[in-house]
Amino acid sequence: EYEEILVFDEKFPFKLIVSHSPSPMKAHWHDAIELMYFYDTVGCDYMIKQNHYKINRNELTVVNPLEVHGCRDFGNATVCCMIFPTDILGSYNGILFNHHIKNDQKINEIFERIRSIASHEHAPFFIMSCLYELAGHLMSHYVFDNDSEIKRSRYKPIFKAVDLSVDYIKKHLHESICISDIATVVNLSESRVSHIFKEITGMTVSEYVENARMNRAM
Repeated sequence: EYEEILVFDEKFPFKLIVSHSPSPMKAHWHDAIELMYFYDTVGCDYMIKQNHYKINRNELTVVNPLEVHGCRDFGNATVCCMIFPTDILGSYNGILFNHHIKNDQKINEIFERIRSIASHEHAPFFIMSCLYELAGHLMSHYVFDNDSEIKRSRYKPIFKAVDLSVDYIKKHLHESICISDIATVVNLSESRVSHIFKEITGMTVSEYVENARMNRAM
């Protein structure tokens, strides 16, 4: 299911939830970056792009834009979910991060700070500084490619094409959707659309459409 993130506040462009034993999260996707930090859990099964990660205490999952993700059972986990627009990355908008990060003391310290100030009256100011600190750390250590310039130039047009494809699918769910129609919209060959769509979302176009229709019917 496509999840349309509400408009982010211009001054504090992020959404933060700290929760104990959250409800199951059905498979969905959105245009933002989503960080899920686990303060305490053992072997939580977290899915990103149809890959399943076993998450333990003090570990972080990172969902890049348009990647399908979900979790059937958080158990008794206490988690911090932070969602923010890619614009925060500035000129590095378009790079992709590793999905599963563990044994990183810096990240542990930042999320402990976030938990301690989350309910404070002026929390947004402090959390905003933590977010920029996190973004810088992720860009320095957890980009898929070591060469961020290559990754940035490669993925910007890809994200745009997949974003347009998802937009088209959303608007035509009640109709017959052909890969040729999407290829025309994004001005790419059918084979190229199929390849980049699978690369970013983890699903084929037909799987994506079927999943979206099933979720809409629920």
